[in-house]
Amino acid sequence: DQLKWAVSGHGLCSPQEMAAADRLSGVLGPCNLKFGQVLASLSPFLLFSAARRAGVWGWALAAAAVGAVLVLAGSRAAWVTYGLVLVFSGWRLLGARALVACLAVGLVAAVALGLGSTQVRERVARTAMAWEGEGDGINQALSGREQIWSAAGCMIQQHPFNGVGARGFRDAYPDCNPTPERPEVWGDGPALHAHQIVLEILAETGVLGLLLWLAAVAQAWRAWRFAPQAARERARPAMLALAVTVFPFNTHLAFYSTFWGGLTLLLAALYAGSLLARDETDAG
Repeated sequence: DQLKWAVSGHGLCSPQEMAAADRLSGVLGPCNLKFGQVLASLSPFLLFSAARRAGVWGWALAAAAVGAVLVLAGSRAAWVTYGLVLVFSGWRLLGARALVACLAVGLVAAVALGLGSTQVRERVARTAMAWEGEGDGINQALSGREQIWSAAGCMIQQHPFNGVGARGFRDAYPDCNPTPERPEVWGDGPALHAHQIVLEILAETGVLGLLLWLAAVAQAWRAWRFAPQAARERARPAMLALAVTVFPFNTHLAFYSTFWGGLTLLLAALYAGSLLARDETDAG
């Protein structure tokens, strides 16, 4: 923040936004809330490395440390992502029974940690609004995403083949807003993206874009299937990181943006490079 003051004469956030911070946000401050999802997506590299160096206890300690930070980071999408990382990284290391026991202990610890944080309690309470039965309860629980997803469906219906254009969601949103008379849950301004990767792809690049994505997934799976065992072990952290980042049954940051798109492409490059690399051991 001080560097930003020195460069531009103002901080990363206004004093009001700083005061409203409700989670750990990383070095870029509460106006740039990507810390939790980035940490969850990159956690396989730490967990696999800890397991390789210190076995089960190394994995468990690393998992607990990252989990504590993610609970306080407060991103519910990151919690889903990290849950997938724990399941897939711990399955081969611990086995089914031990993994279930470990996850149960971790869940109890996370709840205890969350009860001590006002911000975490508020986010859990907001999530519980989905079960209240109110007309707007689900939309409030999802921070306005029900409204955004309805708008994305409108865009898909109007432009099914090539979408509204990459990063065109914000421009098309006012015409597709299902409830323009209702105040936006997230504040002023239109929704900037679909907050869900499949809807984002379909809304902004249409069926053609989705087909290209599915072709990329097929290529990635084919490369994994025919790779030797040593290459698979080398690529496993990057594979898991990439898979949980684009896991379709979650909410997401905008792929068609510089930051999250760059991170996803970085993980794809790490996966391809580590899987297809060759050394003397593989050649032998």
